[in-house]
Amino acid sequence: MKQKKLFYIFTAVIILTMAIAYPAFALTTEKEKSEQQVIDVTEIDGIITDIKGNTVSIKGEDGLTKTVTFNNRTIFQIEQIVQATPKDLKIGDEIEATCSPAGKYGIKAERIEIEANDDLEDNKGEK
Repeated sequence: MKQKKLFYIFTAVIILTMAIAYPAFALTTEKEKSEQQVIDVTEIDGIITDIKGNTVSIKGEDGLTKTVTFNNRTIFQIEQIVQATPKDLKIGDEIEATCSPAGKYGIKAERIEIEANDDLEDNKGEK
C-alpha cells in the first residue's frame, strides 16, 4: 500500500514538474528565435525616390519601393570610404541600405551607403 502511495506521489511530482517546465522552455525558444531575427540583415539596393524626415523610399531593380527608417545610430557612407550624413541623401541617388528585418516599426537601416557621385566624393574629400 505504501509503495502505491509513493508511486502516485512520485507520478504527480513528475507531471507537475513537466507542466511547470514546458512553458518556460517554450518561452526560451521564442526568445531565441526573436534574437536570431535581430541578427539577420537584409540589403536593399536602389534609387531614392523620396525623403521625408528620417525615412527614405528606395525603388529597387524589381520595381518595388521600400521605405527605410534611419536614426542617430545609422552609419552613412559614400562608397564605404567617406563618412556621410543624412543631409547627403538626395532624390535620384543610388544607395545600398543594410537593414534589420521589418518589425513593428518598419525596416530600420543599420548602414546606408551612397553610391559615389564624383562631385560629392570630391567635396567630402576636401573637408
